[in-house]
Parts: sequence; C-alpha cells; structure tokens
Amino acid sequence: LTCGQCPAPASRRAHHRGKPRSRACSVRMSGHAGSSPAPRFSGHPRRPFVRTPRRSPVSTAASTSGRGLRRSLVLLDRDGVINEDVGSPGVCHVDDFRLVPGAAAAIAKLKRAGATVCVVTNQTCVGKGLVTELELDGIHRRMRDLLREEGGEDASIDSIHVATTVSTIPCDRRKPSPGMVLEAMAAHGFAPDDTCFVGDTATDMQAAFRAGAGVTRVLVGTGYGEPVYEALLRVSAETETEGDDANVGGWMAKEKTKKRFVVDVPKADPTDTIPRETLPVTVCANVEEAADMLLETRVIEVEL
Repeated sequence: LTCGQCPAPASRRAHHRGKPRSRACSVRMSGHAGSSPAPRFSGHPRRPFVRTPRRSPVSTAASTSGRGLRRSLVLLDRDGVINEDVGSPGVCHVDDFRLVPGAAAAIAKLKRAGATVCVVTNQTCVGKGLVTELELDGIHRRMRDLLREEGGEDASIDSIHVATTVSTIPCDRRKPSPGMVLEAMAAHGFAPDDTCFVGDTATDMQAAFRAGAGVTRVLVGTGYGEPVYEALLRVSAETETEGDDANVGGWMAKEKTKKRFVVDVPKADPTDTIPRETLPVTVCANVEEAADMLLETRVIEVEL
C-alpha cells in the first residue's frame, strides 16, 4: 500500500464508487512503514460489572424503503487474530504461518454477507532487517492460500495494509496511529460508522478509535487478547456460580468459546489494560465468534 493517504475525505466516498482509483489509493501487498511491539495485556482480575452485547436496533435492508444495503468494512489485525501469534519478532518464514482455528470460516462468513475485508498489520520484522518485503509478500500469499484451502473461495482478503518501520522511527501509519485504518477506509470508500476493527491488542483498539469514534471496536481472546478474555470469563463464571470455586473451572471450560462481553466503562475491565478512550469495546473469544457477533447484531447487514 502506498504511504500517501487518499486525498478524498470520508464524506466523498462516492469518489471511489464505479470510478478508477487514484495512484494514492492503490494497494499492493506491503508498505513502507513499521510497527511497535504490541503490549501484552496483564493485570489482576477484579470483579467488575460485565454485560453481554444486546441486539442492535439497526434495521435490516429488507425493512428499509429502497435505500439499499448498508455496506461494511471489516479490518482485521493479522498476528493473533488470523494466524497464531508466535511472539516477537513475528512470523519470519512461511512455514511458521498457521491459521487460528475458525479464521477462514470467519472471513468467508463476512464476505458472503457482503462485507469488504482487509488486513491491517504492523510488521517490524521488515524494519529490523529480519524479513524482506519480498519475503513478506510470500508470507501473505501463504495466508491467502491457507484461507482459501480452509474456507473456500469466499475466504478472500480485499487488501493488505502493512506498516514495517521500527518503533524508533516516527510514523503515522504504524498502529496505534490511525494511518493504515484511514488508508483502508479511503481506498474502499467507507466512513468510520461503516467500519469495524477486530484486533487483539490495545494498539489495535487505539488505531481504530483514532480513525474515528464511530469505528466498531472488537477485541478477541486469542493472541495478546487472551488474558483479557480469560479474566472476563472468570468474573462471569464467579457470578454465575455464586462464587462456588468448585464449579468455576467447569463453567469456564463449558462457556470458553461462547461468551461475549461489552466493556463500556473502565471498571468493567478486570485487567485495567484496555485504553479508556477506546471504550466501548466488545470482547469475543476469537475471530469467528467476532464475525458471528457482527452479523447477529446487524453491525454488518446480510446481503439478501
């Protein structure tokens, strides 16, 4: 993806519809900028008030008066969301790239619903000289191949946005800066209110929020997001079992991949690691559960 941002503001999305995109909007497999290490979530669980997402009142396309479907852009972080996080410095060889279970199915569901799906990822391994941009392209070809093998032709990615410079070099594209999120929205013609970001780190949530308060923010319980999800699950288990320690473990094991949580106030975060300015954040077990949530709450409209 080119480092220049699209000159057209979000309010001029029609500029992109049915017209050739400018060179500033062109997309290739990798970019020039880089990433800072994603902070690991940590903290001591407290007992906050936790609620689960309610169904959104957004009306379906079938109930609107001929206004057509609501188009949606879903941005996915890569490591820890689509593929298993292997730790610093990240995936440096194609053989180390392994999909998170359900990732291909999630992307296929989103695409069948009519969403545009893009990857937004920091890759400092390039800036550190551990991987060349050509090798990174190969890793992303492997990602596309694995998604197609597991999820069929629907499990496709519309564009990949990469920041590659190290954290010591100033960059407005590298998360938590919103540059890549804004690029993706401009390149595909979406406003913040039509955009969802699914990530596993605090920097993902910050990048999404800084691109526009209307961006829907979802944290998954895989990768760096696992401690947050586990803490929320434990609080929920203690509530459901009325503090019976003998039953907490069994309840957590039974509900591990099913629960969703909305963290809308700081006290609802038992780890105190989700940046306050990014709230509310919905926390789901994994990317497939996140996709189901987006579809069920009609954040994404199903194309009929």
